[in-house]
Amino acid sequence: MSWRVRIRFFMMRARTRLVQLSSFTPLVALLYIPGSLIYLLGGGPFANAAAVLAIFPLAFLVYRGFRVGQFIDVRLAAKIGSLRGYSVLTKSLPLYRLVDVYDAVDRLARAHPEWIRIESRHYEPLQMVVNGQFPAEANRLIQTPERIARPADYGAERFIPTDTFFAIPRSEIWPHIIRVRQNPYTNEAVIEVAAPDVGFGENLVETIVQNASQHSIYKNRVVEVAFEMEIRDEYGDIARNQAVDLIFKNREEVTDDAIILDDDVRKVIERNIFDFHERRHQLMELGVSGRRGCCSMVHLATARRTRASTSLIF
Repeated sequence: MSWRVRIRFFMMRARTRLVQLSSFTPLVALLYIPGSLIYLLGGGPFANAAAVLAIFPLAFLVYRGFRVGQFIDVRLAAKIGSLRGYSVLTKSLPLYRLVDVYDAVDRLARAHPEWIRIESRHYEPLQMVVNGQFPAEANRLIQTPERIARPADYGAERFIPTDTFFAIPRSEIWPHIIRVRQNPYTNEAVIEVAAPDVGFGENLVETIVQNASQHSIYKNRVVEVAFEMEIRDEYGDIARNQAVDLIFKNREEVTDDAIILDDDVRKVIERNIFDFHERRHQLMELGVSGRRGCCSMVHLATARRTRASTSLIF
């Protein structure tokens, strides 16, 4: 084993030991400060030096208290209360729903006067955040997330944070936490709800999805559906999931001259579709069913002379 490998191995072991001992450091500092004062009052040798050295553990405790205040789980617990016993519900949606979901949660949160929003990037799911289960202490610190550009309309974009926590301490029934994030591995929009009651959490997730659909940015817009096939590696495992995205398109006016139809086919469509709608009530008075089907073969003159069969039900 070369000396470089030995040094790397020694540094890895030292780092692991430091992580294991970090949880005991505050306890040692708390014990040292009163111990040094007792030793100073007892008049032991080097008592003054021991008392002076107590400044370092005191400074460490002050720094530690400030650092703990930057933990995401501590910040949420300070606003909500104890998170013990909270159940977490998760729902994944395609990434193009991220703007709708983010706006829906923001609208619901603003209805409560004491709500707070924390933008912080964490790769751990909300269940681990609520339980304080982090692989390293640095993962608990609040870290400003990146903002990704998502289309909001034709020619317009919005920059949405990739991870946001909404904490509502008081609501009609239970305090709760709502998290909206982008999953970087599956490229999906994820809704996570933490609440002390499972039924309340299920209703809240359904309310968020319905609100996002009712106020969707894609309503009354012309969009194009784009697909991206999944990619598998040489072992057959999925390297990248199939992606679906919606692209805003410019609204173009379609005139009669732009519709290419045979004259006979046009007459059939006008008689069986448009005239039927205009004369529906008259036909129903004559005993004709108000629900009528029309099947027509529409031949479109295209470059490849394709045939399309349409079935219209009213």
